Amino acid sequence: MGKLIVVNGATLKCDQAMPGPPNKLVVLPLGAKITVDGNAAATVADMKPMQNLMPFSPGCKSTSHPAAQAKPPPPPPYPCTPTPGGMWSGGTDKLKSGALKVITEAAECQCVLAAGKLTIDDPGQEKLEVP
Repeated sequence: MGKLIVVNGATLKCDQAMPGPPNKLVVLPLGAKITVDGNAAATVADMKPMQNLMPFSPGCKSTSHPAAQAKPPPPPPYPCTPTPGGMWSGGTDKLKSGALKVITEAAECQCVLAAGKLTIDDPGQEKLEVP
């Protein structure tokens, strides 16, 4: 069984986010080479804060968050701005949108602001997978 590719509207999870409403990945359709049911496939480069990655609500619980470093530290939640330290891992060599690898449901991205790990909770589609 293959892994499903990720598309616009996929649900994200952060291991440092406090419980709250679902957070959706935003994949801009500009120049999208691959779509599923009209939704652009996500690539390893779809990790820009406030463009592709929106803040998790109600916020962050990480003790590594800069706001938690105050003395004494205020209680969480701390303001969340996903801040990737690089592109998504989990891109597949078998499917590319232009020159960029498309990501699968196994993709991960590290948040350098609060040492969180972003993962895909739901890829947003169930039709297209890669071996």
